[in-house]
Amino acid sequence: MRRDRYLNGVLTVIAALLATNLLVKFGDSNSPAAAVAQQPVLSPPFNSGQERQEIYGAIERLGQKLDAFENSLAARLEKGLNVKVLSMPPVVISGDKRDEKSSGPNSDTKIEVKRSN
Repeated sequence: MRRDRYLNGVLTVIAALLATNLLVKFGDSNSPAAAVAQQPVLSPPFNSGQERQEIYGAIERLGQKLDAFENSLAARLEKGLNVKVLSMPPVVISGDKRDEKSSGPNSDTKIEVKRSN
């Protein structure tokens, strides 16, 4: 019973909102607000050639940045890197008896990389 009353109340509110929406939409169409709302919005014409030029320019700028990054990376790699092993797991030779008990990678390995000047 209570559920039916709730459902009837909700449906009544929805019907009232729909009726209000119709009154607002079709009510006073000669009002200045309705005239302003009906005027078309003028936008500049679409220029696909200009958009393509902007895209090509953006691609060229990205290419220049990538080239600069590659050159910088190549220069740093030519100088070399200093690698210092801080700790190393025990070396296991294949076929050794110790090989069977430690088959996974060792998380104790630490490597420090420094850029040489």
